[in-house]
Amino acid sequence: MWKDTLYFVDERFSYIFQFTNEGEFVQRHAGKGRGPNEVFYIDYLTFGENEFATMNGNNWAIDIFDTQFQKKKFFRIDNNSTRTYEELWHEPMVTLADSYSFDCVRPNTFKRWDEDRVVCSIFSKHAFLNGYSTSEKSELYYNYARCFGIINLRTGKFEKILGRHSPVYLSQQNIPNFQYLNYDTYEKIDDVYINFWPDPDIYLYSKQEDKIKGKFGKAGRDMKTDYRRTNTSEEGHKNWKSDYATYGYYTFLKYFPEKQLIFRGYSKGKGATSHGLQIYKNHQLIADLDVPKGFEIIGHSNGMFYGVTPQDPDIDFLIVYKVKFS
Repeated sequence: MWKDTLYFVDERFSYIFQFTNEGEFVQRHAGKGRGPNEVFYIDYLTFGENEFATMNGNNWAIDIFDTQFQKKKFFRIDNNSTRTYEELWHEPMVTLADSYSFDCVRPNTFKRWDEDRVVCSIFSKHAFLNGYSTSEKSELYYNYARCFGIINLRTGKFEKILGRHSPVYLSQQNIPNFQYLNYDTYEKIDDVYINFWPDPDIYLYSKQEDKIKGKFGKAGRDMKTDYRRTNTSEEGHKNWKSDYATYGYYTFLKYFPEKQLIFRGYSKGKGATSHGLQIYKNHQLIADLDVPKGFEIIGHSNGMFYGVTPQDPDIDFLIVYKVKFS
């Protein structure tokens, strides 16, 4: 949701459907193809004051549109690498962008950073630089691997990597199925709020100061957090569905700067019949509620908050919740 308008991306055909805040259909944009306003594929859509951008993680491509969805630019991201494949394979480096991949599977990982840049969360799946216990550099990964990649929309460059992992990964090592994060920020806002899946803390990062300014947060209720240790990537791929069904973790984070409100969702784990939703006001927890599984706050308009649950792609309607908290 952007301002007072709802947008939904069709994952199969890469259409962007636009609706009013009352659910009335307005227009369909983009779509998969080679036409002047079409795209190859959309993993993510993010909004800016004067333009929108979509990302295709499969081929590191970004399409830029004006606010009427007329395409302005297409480019493939340049990671500035000067190393050979052999050098990259034998010596991955936490300080270089070519050691990382964009996280184009988890939701809400692609956002506007400032007027000229976007940001996407990153991780390493390199055989010698990852979070599995058999990796000779797993400790290096948890201590020093970066979390965000900054992409310049004007130059097309993968401009900068930044961030560090939560200390929770040192106390509960080798849980790479939960190495991901939730975050939120806006084009004209300095603050970035960050939360890692297994960590009850929410971190406040300053773009201008390039540092963590503080943290806050309380653990969700009845979360099962005795995570299974994962030794190899084969184990991780085999167990990820079971891990997400068994253990609790934080599922999304949404920041409303004009209200100084933060919403954070969480899964409780095996046996739970609901998910949790925390509401923070001025960094203080003011509510912790039970909500339907997969529920996520996506926006605010006319005094109402808007939320969704995972949509079924095989049905021809969308479900949006309008919620008022009192």
